[in-house]
Amino acid sequence: MAEQRKAQVRVIVVLSFLLMLIFGGVVGAKTVVKVAKHIVKGSGVTKEDLEEQFKGIKNTWDSADVTHVQVGGVDEVNDVNEGKVAGAINIYGTPLKVKPPGNPGICYNRSHIVIGPNAPNDTGAHEAGHWNDATPDDCNTEHGDPCGLYPGDPNYMGYDTNGNGKQDPNDSNNIMFPGTGRTGSDTDPNQKKRYGENAKKWVESQNAIAGERGSDNPDTVGDAEHSIIDITDTSVWGIGNIFEDYQMNFKMLLQEYPYPSTGDPPVMLGFYIESDQSCETGEPPGGLDYYMGYDTMAEKPVFMVYDPFGGWTHWDPSIIEVEMQYMEFDGPFEPIPIGIKLSLPLMAIKSPLSGDLLSFKAKAESMDGFADYAPDFGMTTILTKPLPPPPPTVLGDLDEDLDVDMRDLALLLGNYLAGVE
Repeated sequence: MAEQRKAQVRVIVVLSFLLMLIFGGVVGAKTVVKVAKHIVKGSGVTKEDLEEQFKGIKNTWDSADVTHVQVGGVDEVNDVNEGKVAGAINIYGTPLKVKPPGNPGICYNRSHIVIGPNAPNDTGAHEAGHWNDATPDDCNTEHGDPCGLYPGDPNYMGYDTNGNGKQDPNDSNNIMFPGTGRTGSDTDPNQKKRYGENAKKWVESQNAIAGERGSDNPDTVGDAEHSIIDITDTSVWGIGNIFEDYQMNFKMLLQEYPYPSTGDPPVMLGFYIESDQSCETGEPPGGLDYYMGYDTMAEKPVFMVYDPFGGWTHWDPSIIEVEMQYMEFDGPFEPIPIGIKLSLPLMAIKSPLSGDLLSFKAKAESMDGFADYAPDFGMTTILTKPLPPPPPTVLGDLDEDLDVDMRDLALLLGNYLAGVE
């Protein structure tokens, strides 16, 4: 009888582990981050190189809150983004012919990571730190150096100056110190905690996209006449359990970000939104209801609604949160802006009575008359209806947190072994 009970327990454990591998994402208290590895033909990067990079990621960032798992083997592709695995950190071994030369790794804003030949084995861990914004707490304030708070600040990437504009060697043991001078792979507790928190948010966004509650679509590179309006990727997703906290996120990446202060024409970056699936309302012929954008000249968000009697009318944009998007190098170089993310509550653009679908089109338009769209034709449609509030009790919820997860399974197994009905 005891042997039969043990066998049943083993079956339950194996099935739970298989479910975790199949569905990925957040399981119980631990976030599962998938990592996929690819080699661009002729790059000089080997499978062994990428295996070592993955080991570096696990050794540096695995914790009680997060674990990294490999999906698939190491495949050979013709170019970056080929063979991309959805919902995973995709690492590409490439020749890395970029400017400035000599960088062993680049993080393309949660799109993908590239690793060059002969890169140190901790380069992948460094770039994964950029992926999940794992900035360190070390500021060496005894030197009078300020703490880095934002990309572009010389302290942001894991090193500060020694008061004379030079790198402080006391910071070189941190994993986020530039690869040209890094001497270790240390992390501080808060840094690792931030990594786990941001990894969880990212995995949730990927799960939303996989569940058709979002979309992640690369746009044809070079399809616009000017690089500063050339959209390369759009990502839209919603996260939340009830209407009150369901947040919609609209991200747009460009081939090159415009700098009006240095002579680039001002560009408006934004999304047209069709919120009720009716062509009878909103701007004809598509029935566009809202526009949410960012003015690169004024450096402010823009929010408009279509009034059939007065056309596009400006609304208060203070409800929109703006976050710049960056490409980051594994070197002593400042992150490069390549896009924006605009966030707002779903209730601001959609009422509960307007259905479960939302359609959108991204547009980058310069003031000299050039524009790029994504998608080029039509619109992208996603599900937006949030999950309903959890009921007062949930079947199978043994720890009364209104969620059935791995902790409940642990209690179930413990009760089973103890003979508790």
